[in-house]
Amino acid sequence: MQALRTVRWNLSVSEDTDRSLRTYLALNGRGKKGDLSQAIEEAVLSYIFDHTARQIKDGCENIGEDDIDSLVGEALDWARRD
Repeated sequence: MQALRTVRWNLSVSEDTDRSLRTYLALNGRGKKGDLSQAIEEAVLSYIFDHTARQIKDGCENIGEDDIDSLVGEALDWARRD
C-alpha cells in the first residue's frame, strides 16, 4: 500500500473551537499526534459530502418519482456490469 501524500494547511480558528475540539478528541481517546489533522480531514470530507448531497437533492426537486426510479435502475445496471 502506498502512503498518502499530504499537504500542510495553516488554519485560524477561534480559541473556543480549538479548545472544544481538543477536549472532544481527548475525551474520546484521540489525543495523540495526528489526531487533530485526522479530525479536520474527516470534518472537511463530511462537509463536502453533505453539501454535494444537498445540491443533488435540490436539483432533483422537479423530477418525478418514476424518473428517479428509472435513473437509479440504470445506475445499478451499469454498476453491476462486468
